[in-house]
Amino acid sequence: MELFCTSYFILGILIQGDYAANHCIPGSYPNPETSSSAFFCYALAYGIHAGLLDREVYLPRVTKAWEALVSAVFPNGKLGWVQPIGEYPNSANTYDSLGEAYLVRGDLDKALRNYKKSLKLGPESANARKMIEGIDRRMGQ
Repeated sequence: MELFCTSYFILGILIQGDYAANHCIPGSYPNPETSSSAFFCYALAYGIHAGLLDREVYLPRVTKAWEALVSAVFPNGKLGWVQPIGEYPNSANTYDSLGEAYLVRGDLDKALRNYKKSLKLGPESANARKMIEGIDRRMGQ
């Protein structure tokens, strides 16, 4: 608990709810960042709820973080600016991971599409090749 409180005290000083991709080099990544922002928002909210963090101090940061996250939801309902896709749009690993997320969700078409993109970007990807074969079998292709 001491580590949690100390970490979030420090983060509370550094971060005001408008999370950047890199706090050490402001402006290095101009787009909003939502992946770690969501984690920080949740952790701060948990800390308040559990009585570990001062509600008066941290609730404005949670509120601001939540508003930033809500503003990053695209019209199709997806949360935008999630790393690493925003940072590494041509990474085979990025699309392999996205394929895995769609597969877990049961969306075989989108999983297949992302694994194929991963394989195109990284033809050496044994995992993408294996996953494509497995999805094709499941879809009867």
